[in-house]
This record gives sequence, structure tokens and C-alpha cells, in this order.
Amino acid sequence: MIGRQVWVTPPSGIRFAKRGVFDISKTYQAIRSFLLDHHYSLRNFQEKENTSRRRPEEFGEVIFILQTAKEVDDYARFHINVDVRINKLRKVVVGEMTMDEGFFQVYIIGYVFLDYRNKWQRSSFSAMLSKIYNNYLIKNKIENEYQGPLFGEVCGLRDAVKESLDLYPYYHGNV
Repeated sequence: MIGRQVWVTPPSGIRFAKRGVFDISKTYQAIRSFLLDHHYSLRNFQEKENTSRRRPEEFGEVIFILQTAKEVDDYARFHINVDVRINKLRKVVVGEMTMDEGFFQVYIIGYVFLDYRNKWQRSSFSAMLSKIYNNYLIKNKIENEYQGPLFGEVCGLRDAVKESLDLYPYYHGNV
């Protein structure tokens, strides 16, 4: 049964991790530029949480959560949330560059929010009609025009983040 939120990822998100050397600013910029290139506007680009903690043993922790949304039409809105958690963070020198080292975890969550303007939620009768509308009348449209494209964008974001973390060593012909 289709509700108001239609998940294209598991509710906990697509998770991947890297332990080693990386560049935080490069990854943050990859996330930001991908979302802007796919028309997620800056006013909907909210950094919900950004904390940095330094522990006595000189390891730090960084958490940032990005919540974005874009309107597809006047009935559906795409949401992509990115949760980045970096533990045991410290600066290291690699060649002539200063990089970051630690345990990097990323969770990407994608869902379609239907009737985001609450036109069908004004009474219990219209809420029942919206369930019929979603589950029978526009079910194919939800699957083909909303879920499919959003899942493609989530996978594209996953690939951009993995490339920025060098998790694809042979991506784009890099040998």
C-alpha cells in the first residue's frame, strides 16, 4: 500500500564506509555539486547538523547531515538525505598534501513525498480518496515517473561520493 512517503531506499539508507585516507572537503563538494546539478535548490539544501569533536587522544569526530528536496510537480517532491559520520579523524601528510584519515561512513536516504501541499489531507474523506488515488489511479506513474528517476539520482550520488573517496580505483579509466 502506498502512503505519503514512498521509499526508494531502505529507511535506514544505503550505507558504505571507508577506513583510511581521504579528503573531507572534496567529498563535501562532490555531494553539494551533484545535488545542485540535479536541481536541488540551495534554499532546500539544509545542513541539519555539523559537529566536530576533538578527543584527548587527538582523534576527532565529524558529523554532518544534509537534507534536500526538490519539487517534481505540484503533487510529488523528491527528498535526498545524506548523513556523513567520520570517527577517529586526524590530519596526516601524504606526499606534499595534508589529508584526513579515519573511519568515514555515509548513509544516503531517498524517498518521494506525495501530496506535499496537503491538498488531499483536509478531511478524513479526502485522505481516504488520496489512498485510492495513489494505490489505483496513479500507481504506475508513482513507480515509473517518481521512484525510478529518484532511485537513479540516489545511485548517481552514491557513485559521486564513492569516486570522491577513491572507492572506485578503476572508475573512468583511472589505472
